[in-house]
Amino acid sequence: MLRRNRIPEKDTEFSNYIYRTTAALLNGTPPTWQRLRLFESDKNKWIDFMHQWDDMYPKHVNPSQRTKVVTAEKNRIKKEFTRFAQPLLNQMSGSYATTGDRLTFNLRKKERPYRKRGKIEDAPTAHVQSVGGGSLKIRVRRENQEGRSGKHPLADVLEVSYWYGHRVITMPIEQCTHKHFSTKTYFILKLPQDAIGKWAYFYFRWANYSKPENSGPYSAMQVAVVG
Repeated sequence: MLRRNRIPEKDTEFSNYIYRTTAALLNGTPPTWQRLRLFESDKNKWIDFMHQWDDMYPKHVNPSQRTKVVTAEKNRIKKEFTRFAQPLLNQMSGSYATTGDRLTFNLRKKERPYRKRGKIEDAPTAHVQSVGGGSLKIRVRRENQEGRSGKHPLADVLEVSYWYGHRVITMPIEQCTHKHFSTKTYFILKLPQDAIGKWAYFYFRWANYSKPENSGPYSAMQVAVVG
């Protein structure tokens, strides 16, 4: 059973983790980062953190090179990587992840007592707002639920299917092939730089991982201009 934080805190374990996950992201056809629906910018930043660690950690473990500055920089890299990677790991833990992915990236979840859950009948009500820099603020609540946002009690996550591009009248759900999974119903979704100035199209639904056929229906299409 894994700790809540999927990324190890101990230096030696963290070092193993960042090397093996970077290698895994680049492995396969298509490569794992594409199969798990990461952006290329996410993959590149992951690799950059690995290179930073590869440069600094050997200095830290070498007594002749270890200084307070080196140690501080090593700790900064680990802290910033953890902050960067955790949301991606939450996303990667969705239905595209294989058993091997879950072992490599520590995507396994804490076992909970089995609880029979029925089919989700209602679709989420969503509000999407551009906040600049390629980011969109998303707030979702249950259908006909007033006030605070909240996840459906029968769902594991909120599933977001989306696409961005030129202005069209409608964008069928089948064409919204980008995916994002969130355990929160109020969050910021960051899109790549090439999305800025384009139209983004969204569908939302409450998803059940253990029994996908019990996932709920998709919401009506939501549209926003990416600022």
